[in-house]
Amino acid sequence: MNTVALYMRLSSEDDHEGESYSIGNQRELLYDYVRGRREFDGCNILEFLDDGYTGRNFERPGVKQMLALAGK
Repeated sequence: MNTVALYMRLSSEDDHEGESYSIGNQRELLYDYVRGRREFDGCNILEFLDDGYTGRNFERPGVKQMLALAGK
């Protein structure tokens, strides 16, 4: 079975507590995209998230986990 990885990130400069509203919006857009493409039908969907991390480097737990799984 094929796998689709969804990655969401919001800057460390966001001052919301808990999961940010923007992360929810990113999630909705990504799932809408996947559901709208037949080539993804039946794929396993994995979600990776870094809320509150800078995008200036790859020192983010979610991106590290996603890249580690991609290397297998």
